[in-house]
Amino acid sequence: MRDFGKGFWVTAAASIMLLVAASGAMGCPKLQLDIGGGHYVKDTTAANPDGESIVAGASKFNLYAYMYGLNINSNYYISAAILPNPGMASDDLGFFTINGKTINVTKDMFYGVPPLESNLAFDSHDLGPHGVFPTWFSETPFKFDTTDLSKLYNTQDATGSGPQIYNPKDSKMYYVPFDVDLTGLNPDLVVHFDLYDEIIVKCRGVVTDIDRDNFAPFSHDANGSSPPRTLVPEPASMMLLTTGLVGLAVMRRRQRRK
Repeated sequence: MRDFGKGFWVTAAASIMLLVAASGAMGCPKLQLDIGGGHYVKDTTAANPDGESIVAGASKFNLYAYMYGLNINSNYYISAAILPNPGMASDDLGFFTINGKTINVTKDMFYGVPPLESNLAFDSHDLGPHGVFPTWFSETPFKFDTTDLSKLYNTQDATGSGPQIYNPKDSKMYYVPFDVDLTGLNPDLVVHFDLYDEIIVKCRGVVTDIDRDNFAPFSHDANGSSPPRTLVPEPASMMLLTTGLVGLAVMRRRQRRK
């Protein structure tokens, strides 16, 4: 058997570690959202009208925007959209706050498809309807900070955990927390959150369009409401619950007979 020597095995081990780290990074979108204490809902429910989203478990929560592998100096955006689409109704539908800023529905919002631009009708370089748009939305611009670091994780797999403790040996991502309060929102409505950055299109120095560039996959967006929606158990879960209750009743009857 060939003896490769200690140096070979050290190099091989280092290469394997790099491959494992890379594979973990490849499994995480470069832009993601998470909600502290939230939960992931795969299918469409009353709490999650568009399906495959992270849902808040309270009316007040921290919304986290995550990024890795992109330009930290770019401007990024959170859109907050209203579901179901209330149409052009002028009724008072309440309000919500993001980092203390009050957003009245629909007075302080725009109707159409993000990103925010002069023409809010959908085009192929906009965010994409994904069962949400067109509807009323607001847009919150922000930047990531090099000092706010989290260990890289997939928010779909570890939903609700919030930023992870980062060590220099870990793969990293940047995060920005948003303090969201939906207690003033009409209880029939849901606020849907998307994360993206933008490209400004110019012709002869004149801005002709604003397009979305990178964005959090629709499997890594987020929803919240006031009060939080109660999830309806899946049929399989209901069957297990019913079976358990029947079994418990049988055990109690046997104990009484004894």
